Order: sequence, then C-alpha cells, then structure tokens
Amino acid sequence: MEPANKDIMLMARMMMVYREVWSCIKKRLNKVNITYMMANVCGVIWFSPGISQDGVAKVLIIDKSSVAKIISKAQKEKLIHRKVNEKDKRRYHLYLTDKGNKVMQEIIKVVDEWEKEAFENLSEEEMNTFKSVLIKIEKEMHSNSEDLLNS
Repeated sequence: MEPANKDIMLMARMMMVYREVWSCIKKRLNKVNITYMMANVCGVIWFSPGISQDGVAKVLIIDKSSVAKIISKAQKEKLIHRKVNEKDKRRYHLYLTDKGNKVMQEIIKVVDEWEKEAFENLSEEEMNTFKSVLIKIEKEMHSNSEDLLNS
C-alpha cells in the first residue's frame, strides 16, 4: 500500500539520517571526552568568537537555559571563558580557552573523519549538489522559523 503523502517518507528518511549521524558523532566525541551539545556550543564559539549566550542559543535553536547549563559546565572544564560586555554588564562575550581550542581541533578531526567515511562513495558533483540542496533547505527553514517568531 502506497503512503498517502510520499513526502512523509522523505521526512522519515531525513530523521533516520539525522539520528544515525548524531549517534555516530556522539560515540566518536566520547573518545575526546566531550558531549555532543558541548561540542556544538564550542563549535559556535570557535566560529564566532565573542558571541553572546543568546547568540549561541539562536544559532543552535535551543532554549537559553540549556545553553546556560552547557556554558557553565564548559567553563568549569576550562573550555571557555566569559568576558563582560562593556556596554551591558549583564551580558558576556564567549571565547574558547587554549584548552577549548585544542579540544576543538580534536572535534574537527572527529567530524572530518566521519565526513570522509560517510561521503566516500559520492562523486564531487554529487557532493556539491548535496551541499547546495542542504544549504537551500537550511535557508528556507531558517526563513520560515523567523517568520513564525515574528508573527
């Protein structure tokens, strides 16, 4: 029996791929002794040094309290440090420490290794198409989520 909406099957596949990627990366990050979410937070800070806690929450699309807990733990583990925002003393800029930068290098190795394995059977053209479609979907989803927030 054919499903009424074949897009649901596409969504199911996307969710299965997401779960598989998450599971695989999570296992590999355990070797680096960092959680998946802490790796994501460190990654955002690495790409955007000085970002605020609210900025991290927006980028990762998670609630502020979850980000606060992760940042607090990362700070205890000496992966990040906070610098007071001179214009607003209630806010902080987030930066990776030397230890955080070293851990980020390990995270990058883990992700690079996974990507090589996951995409080894794709041609360069297929990989370029995959990236461009993924970026297009991401932009559309981001646009839709901003529309929902602003309505």
